[in-house]
Amino acid sequence: MTARRCVVPLLALFQAVTLAASARAQTLPPLALAMPLPAPVRAQPEEAEGYWKGVAGASLAATEGNSSTQALLLNLDVARTTETTKTTLVAQVNEGKNKVDGRSRTSAGKWVTSAQHNRDISLVMFGFGKLGLERDRVTGLALRTQVAAGFGRHLLRSDADTVDIFAGLSHTDDRYDIDKTIGDETARRFRTTGLLLGEETSHQLTENTFFKQRLEYYPGLTGEKAQLMRFNASLSVSMSRALALTVGVTDTYNSRVASDQRRNDMAITTGLSVKIGP
Repeated sequence: MTARRCVVPLLALFQAVTLAASARAQTLPPLALAMPLPAPVRAQPEEAEGYWKGVAGASLAATEGNSSTQALLLNLDVARTTETTKTTLVAQVNEGKNKVDGRSRTSAGKWVTSAQHNRDISLVMFGFGKLGLERDRVTGLALRTQVAAGFGRHLLRSDADTVDIFAGLSHTDDRYDIDKTIGDETARRFRTTGLLLGEETSHQLTENTFFKQRLEYYPGLTGEKAQLMRFNASLSVSMSRALALTVGVTDTYNSRVASDQRRNDMAITTGLSVKIGP
């Protein structure tokens, strides 16, 4: 008997609430009933994800007369970004020859390429893997292979500016065309295991001006314990939707080189570049 007394008021209350809701729905305009719920906001525009974006450039210089010179420079700097990953490809080719008094020699014969893949493991932390290859015919470097892996942190990440720092382990394998004496060792192959410490920033200075730079430091822990440092910076000014004027600086320092080589190698480039991507 007690249970029935409790159930009857509850049924009456349920019927009253149902009737009130039905009456309210009938008084609302049809547009209000059909209005969809707001969609979730993405941290990054969907159209900006998954595309390769960057610049590719080429420059050629030649002289003829008392001396004959030819120089060719090619460069590529592109990146593909998603919500949680970033893949970067960088390549540079520098070829040069000159001829004086009928004697021709190679003044530049260097190419450098690298690829790095970052994957976010949190909002501020990421892991990375990097592969770098280099050849220089002038110094007799047949192939330099560098592999590195580690972790980094996003100090700043916005539409206009990004600031990252990273650290990890690295391994460098240098192979030469002929025997080289570095320190107390004479060989054609030198290997070093060490660390990789670095930072990278990018800045959209104005609507048409973009600046980026990257610094890498490789302190060796084994072998000759060489210290290798690389710095790259570029300033790009858009001239149209497809073309940009680009100025770049590349500086490489190696503390342990052969007696016939210099420790510092720097290049300054300028020219027109073709913009890649949307």
